[in-house]
Amino acid sequence: MQVESELVHRAPRVARSNSYVLKQEQPKQVHAPIRKSFKKSCCGFLFCIKATLALLIAFAALGGMAYKIITMKKEKVPWKPPPVVPKFTPTLNGPECAYDARFSSRVEPPDGTFFWGFHLDWSKDTPRKLVDRLNGKKPSIINGFIDMNATDFQIDMINWMAQEISFIGAIFEVTVVPKGTPIEEIPDSLLYKFAQQMQHINALYGVPVLLRFGHEMNGNWLTAYSQKPRQYIQAFVTLSNYVHGLTNMTAMVWGPNIGTGYPWGPDIPRPAATADPIAIENFNRMDTNGDGLITNLDDPYLPYFPGEEYVDWVALSLYQYDIAGNGQSNAATTAYIQAAIQGDVPTSNRNIYQNFAIRYRKPFMLGETGLAVNSDPQTKNPYGNLTPAQQVALKESWWQAILATSVNGGALPKFKAATWFEETKEENDYITANKIIIKDFTITADPETVAAFNRDTDALGARITWANRLNVTCAGGLISQ
Repeated sequence: MQVESELVHRAPRVARSNSYVLKQEQPKQVHAPIRKSFKKSCCGFLFCIKATLALLIAFAALGGMAYKIITMKKEKVPWKPPPVVPKFTPTLNGPECAYDARFSSRVEPPDGTFFWGFHLDWSKDTPRKLVDRLNGKKPSIINGFIDMNATDFQIDMINWMAQEISFIGAIFEVTVVPKGTPIEEIPDSLLYKFAQQMQHINALYGVPVLLRFGHEMNGNWLTAYSQKPRQYIQAFVTLSNYVHGLTNMTAMVWGPNIGTGYPWGPDIPRPAATADPIAIENFNRMDTNGDGLITNLDDPYLPYFPGEEYVDWVALSLYQYDIAGNGQSNAATTAYIQAAIQGDVPTSNRNIYQNFAIRYRKPFMLGETGLAVNSDPQTKNPYGNLTPAQQVALKESWWQAILATSVNGGALPKFKAATWFEETKEENDYITANKIIIKDFTITADPETVAAFNRDTDALGARITWANRLNVTCAGGLISQ
């Protein structure tokens, strides 16, 4: 018996009588469970005390954290960006592509030279396909549109576009469109992240950037930031400070729409005195002549200018909207382009070139531009029954007028770049209401137009800086090869 053997082992001197052993040890058998139960009760009590203390400490810590968060929210602690430290390893010629205050140039060609670029339909086109259609000619600028909201921007799209552009050695014109949320709701932290992304593609892909943030802000068709000068300027200045603190290879481009037709709708009256103070402030900025109305007599550019130190390039969106009675675009002239840029009267408040590019010593560009051959969407035939040769001549008149106004002996020497809108779109007809027309802006869709374009640009020789002759250093300066 197991119990018996254990008792014998514990008490060898009384092993002669098994009955005696059992008799003497029986009390231990009876009282041992009571002691064990008491001991377990004590341990359980102590454990409950410890668990209760631990819970109290945890609740106190959570309460402290909650109080801190609520206090920070009430105080509206501003977001502070981390120190400006280059995050990515540069690959351009060895030196680090971080900001260097010794250099002030930002992706600007020398006087007497010109960048010619294209905007692509990225859903079906790439820079290398474009180069093939141009018979090997490499544009110096490629544009892409990037959406931004309050939480995100298209970072994968930016990286893909930058990599594709790096294959031809061009400059990336990044047109950022705040969308889906008011521009004032985009946090500074996201703008800082975007500036870091520009530094990233500068260094990793070796691609310089012309950053056109919130283009056509003086129009009324981009609702996140349209005709909101205070909010727009605040966001532009914030992003510009971050970009300028991180890299010299990204230039900030300020690009309103051509002021003809401003403010694109009925006259805007002064808000009531009880209106939102920011709305009143925006009105006061836009009412540049102080007559209590915003009309076509007001300056379409000045209320939206962020300031000399925040802008590296002055740009303009300019298309041929001079339409003939048959619905077809009219041919352009040098005088037409120059008047559109300088205003109907060169000394008027619509002279964006004189009032901003010359006054503040900034290069000027057409951030997007073009002339379309307009066609009927049902028959696909061009209005006016234009022959193929006439269609080529029509588009050629626009690019010739641009070059004649700028690098080809033109009157605007700070006019140093243009980006052609290389797409075919269906848009509203500007002559007949509720009518859709096909607008073909493309240069490279047919060999005849390509041949004319190459002939005209080849005649300018080294005055056009193509991508194969482009080398932008980490300091932001340009070395022509």
